Amino acid sequence: MARRLSAGTLGYTLGLNIHILENRQAELDLIRKAGFRFLRVDLNWQRIEQQASVYDFSYYDPIIKDITEGGFRIIFILAYSNTLYENQVKVGPFWKSSFRTAAPTSEKAKQAFLDFVQAAVIKYGALDPIWEIWNEPDQIFWAPEPNLDAYLLLAKATCKVIRKIDITATVLAPAASLLPRPGALAPPFLAGVIGSDLLNCIDAVSVHPYLHIDELDWTPQLWQAIKRLPRRVEVDAVLPAPPTFVSTEWGLSTYRSGITDETQAAYLVKMVMLNLASNIPLSVIYSWRDAGDDPANPEHRYGITRRDGSAKPSYFALRHLVRQVGDMHFTCRVDWPRAIGLVFQDFASGDAVLATWPRPGRREWSATSNDRVEIQQLIPALSASDAMGSTAAVDFFPDKTTVGPGIQPFFIRLRSGDGVTAICR
Repeated sequence: MARRLSAGTLGYTLGLNIHILENRQAELDLIRKAGFRFLRVDLNWQRIEQQASVYDFSYYDPIIKDITEGGFRIIFILAYSNTLYENQVKVGPFWKSSFRTAAPTSEKAKQAFLDFVQAAVIKYGALDPIWEIWNEPDQIFWAPEPNLDAYLLLAKATCKVIRKIDITATVLAPAASLLPRPGALAPPFLAGVIGSDLLNCIDAVSVHPYLHIDELDWTPQLWQAIKRLPRRVEVDAVLPAPPTFVSTEWGLSTYRSGITDETQAAYLVKMVMLNLASNIPLSVIYSWRDAGDDPANPEHRYGITRRDGSAKPSYFALRHLVRQVGDMHFTCRVDWPRAIGLVFQDFASGDAVLATWPRPGRREWSATSNDRVEIQQLIPALSASDAMGSTAAVDFFPDKTTVGPGIQPFFIRLRSGDGVTAICR
């Protein structure tokens, strides 16, 4: 982040969205063992202020206590609206029409929201959380429909309230979900935020890059497209450097036919690494647990654990990712004719790992396959494992190296000294 976070080692970029933790201590222990450092939590205005100007944090207090004692840093989502100040309105279409409380746009509602923010920062500010202003205001969460001008008015006032109490606080916005797509026009909401003077107050621009499976390899181009969105001249004159961008929510639901648990695992692990390779200092996965049991409902199948608490392959793959390269820095990317490679290195010890998977093609999402990854180079490899931590065979030929079979991506531990130099040249 602009002042407090930077794209360092992979382990310090990894976060997780959580909702209900039914067995909180045990689940937090599993989350910590997997290597997550940040937990993103709704700080729901409606739940906290049920009587005008009375703020009851008793629901959150034990949850926040256990999270902070577990060593996590919290990302608080300051949202949503409150029926004490706004009416229910119809929104849609978004799967189906529904009713939500209108966003706080009246003067009374805006002031009440700012008072709620002030109470929250006074209550939890000493814990050094990250404050995120709303969630996906470019979607139905800003009811009855997205309104850039109204959001910017509230967001700028909210950031000023936070800064008045804690000038060193870390603040994010807008948690936008409509992002650039290949060949499409820039999304007006995100472009409007980046082109506004809100950037003079916040530390980073937060987005939700829910890429389709066939778009995953476009991740670097997505971040480039976001970073190229124009800023106002007067904003550029104030900021010492281009804005920092972070990913505070993204994932892959296994509700669709053909998207297996192994496919989800491969997608999440690749996306974390591709984000870091694009200098993105925060990647927050959605989500910890499946929200339901309906295989036809996409919202029910984003979890890296199931409704019964059992771990999916994604949990083990992310844990193995952190164990392999969590203490390492991204060093270089190599594109071979048939494979992609990302090199990570521990600068202190010299240890290095090559993460590799097949280039996009017909078999890209056959996560488990008898096919091997073919690298058109001799790799100074010591050992290899697949995404789940199983040993993978490495074979050497005069003009290539192959690894596999197993669940991709593969991690090849490189020979110290010349390992990185041989690849990153």
